[in-house]
Amino acid sequence: MTSGILLIDKNTGASSGKIVYQARKKLGIKKIGHAGTLDPLATGLLPLLINKATRVSDFLMDEVKIYETLAFFGQKTDSQDITGEILEKSSKTFELDDLKKAIDENFVGEILQTPPMYSALKHKGKKLYELAREGKSIERKKENKNL
Repeated sequence: MTSGILLIDKNTGASSGKIVYQARKKLGIKKIGHAGTLDPLATGLLPLLINKATRVSDFLMDEVKIYETLAFFGQKTDSQDITGEILEKSSKTFELDDLKKAIDENFVGEILQTPPMYSALKHKGKKLYELAREGKSIERKKENKNL
């Protein structure tokens, strides 16, 4: 029985779950999981854990991860990402020091965050982004996040 960690360079468009499904099908192995969900829009390294390697999942999930993003300032979309319909545009400008200050004041330390409707969190067995695409919105509980 083959066990190990397979590192996948995930392209945009596929969910982490879909990558696991494809790997199971192509490799003919049932016991495959992943160590960290990547949003379907995200690209990057997705570790697949095969057979006995699934036991290290908890250790990998606790490790420090680094994320890099490309951001567009001055526009707001209904989905809070690049795929959504633009709701507002602004021509306001700012300096790099203003951005650093805003990050330090709003995105460092422990915060309360309301999960967006366009997320993979589930409500009554259905993913929030599926409900959002149906035009539905549900109340979401704020969660503690340590950034």
